[in-house]
Amino acid sequence: LGYRGELVGVHDSFEATDLRTLTGYASYQEFAITPAKGLDLLLTYEFADSDVDFRRGRVERLGAGFEWVLLPNFELTATVRHSFGAADFIIGARDDVTVFAHLFL
Repeated sequence: LGYRGELVGVHDSFEATDLRTLTGYASYQEFAITPAKGLDLLLTYEFADSDVDFRRGRVERLGAGFEWVLLPNFELTATVRHSFGAADFIIGARDDVTVFAHLFL
């Protein structure tokens, strides 16, 4: 079993006087199980709020996927995700698939 988590705070100030400061945060949580050597099955949860002062703008994602070490120093990762949040704030599709090939030197 494995767990990986990350929490990032965001604080942006702008040079223009008509723009205000933004304060927000993002979080990534990943739970993994290893059913066989070299294969991890993943469940993920992501959260982002670009400005905690606004009522809208909050986005959450649930995902599932795998990490598979095919050869020494080569890993394939695939994740399917679904986004939740205000329709006018999510840009693009609510569902997506990511695939990464990692080569470790």
